[in-house]
Amino acid sequence: MTQTTKAKTRSGTASYTATDLHLASCYYPVLLELARRRKTLTYQQLLELVQSRHPNDEAVKNMLCVRSGRILGVIYNFAEINGLPRITTLVVKGVGTGGTKGECGVGVSSHLDCAEERQKCYGFDWSAKQPMFWDYISAAHSEANRARPAKAVLTQTQAENVYWAYFLANKARLVAEARNATNKLVAELRRGVSVATVFQPYLRS
Repeated sequence: MTQTTKAKTRSGTASYTATDLHLASCYYPVLLELARRRKTLTYQQLLELVQSRHPNDEAVKNMLCVRSGRILGVIYNFAEINGLPRITTLVVKGVGTGGTKGECGVGVSSHLDCAEERQKCYGFDWSAKQPMFWDYISAAHSEANRARPAKAVLTQTQAENVYWAYFLANKARLVAEARNATNKLVAELRRGVSVATVFQPYLRS
């Protein structure tokens, strides 16, 4: 990917879950279609359309309309940090007075002229910027994975029991450092590293 198409990320994207990023990748193509067609959708209409296009996707199937703001926030963040029109302004609240669609949520409408921003979206050439979004999603996945602590597979007690069972059964084959490295080896066992792998460097040659 060339430098000109590479999307920017910023601190804070690690707070997105893998599900958030996956759902955003399902929502984004629909928003591009809205921009091309110069249309808006309500939150509920958007969710129903996305669900109709991904009938076998469990994350999409279980998505709740009240969570759409968070998912659209992923896309808003992408647009903001890359200096693009805020395409999420094409999603508005439900029917308002007179049977017309409402406006964007207050979190957006309080600091943007949403009507003006929609016109920018309608007139923008999104085709050249599509790779940037997928770069952004990929980078956000990587950032989130780096920030997320490794999940413990064993409890502290379980890992200690595994350590001592192996240590006592193989004490004659182990160098003295295996006892001194107890805390380190237990921590590795908790992360799911196999007992044979953990003790291998401490076996007498």
